[in-house]
Amino acid sequence: MEDSDLNRKWRRLHLSSGVLIGLFLIAHMANHVAMFWGQEAHIAMMETLRPFYRNMLAETLLMLALAWHI
Repeated sequence: MEDSDLNRKWRRLHLSSGVLIGLFLIAHMANHVAMFWGQEAHIAMMETLRPFYRNMLAETLLMLALAWHI
């Protein structure tokens, strides 16, 4: 494999993990911002996001993405 191909693959992995982290941060911050619309809205947002937050695959991928960026 050429060096440029390897660099391209590393860049793609870095970009993909960054997108995953960004999506998580958007969802996480939206959860906090929902509190401005009241406790009911905040609880509803938490209940909507909980299946994604507490999904073993999602947690693992997020932790791997974070570790990759350290």
